[in-house]
Amino acid sequence: MTNFSLTAISPIDGRYSKKTKELSPYFSEAALIKHRLLVEALYLIKLLDFLKKDQLKEKQKKALLNWVKNLKLEDLVKVKKIEAEIKHDVKAVEYFLKLHLKKINLDKVSPWVHWGLTSEDVNNLSYGLILQGSKDKIIIPIQLKLIKKLVNLAQKYADLVMLGRTHGQIAVPTTLGKELIVFASRGSYFLKKI
Repeated sequence: MTNFSLTAISPIDGRYSKKTKELSPYFSEAALIKHRLLVEALYLIKLLDFLKKDQLKEKQKKALLNWVKNLKLEDLVKVKKIEAEIKHDVKAVEYFLKLHLKKINLDKVSPWVHWGLTSEDVNNLSYGLILQGSKDKIIIPIQLKLIKKLVNLAQKYADLVMLGRTHGQIAVPTTLGKELIVFASRGSYFLKKI
């Protein structure tokens, strides 16, 4: 057991971290910062287009979004340093984006960064993107694998008779295959709902 495991906030990022590491790109603080930057960048682009003021060229828009997409951990550490100084997480993202705009000679659009937004606007959109990404890349693929496994087991055990139960009481006989296909069906229903 490592010291990190002992000091982790929960067993999810401690003892089970090997099993949950694919969630890190979605639910880590680094992921939240990246998504906040994405929301701020997309909003800036749309706002400038809407106002027809200081509009960015398509090449500049793509470059800005590409920069957000390819942020490195070192970049996110810079955001955390700004946050430590000003004591505001979303404002730190705003300042970091403005610094980048200055670096790429787009400081003329800096005053429009975060214009008309609250921190909650940025946060709730970021969390929505995080949930959407994790759903599409993790939850649905795992659910599909599980359904496929259940269907395969249902076919394998289609004729294996077992005692049925209802409300904890003995009921009419059923087959293991039939009961497994019920769970596969429920899983499919769940997938359609999300």
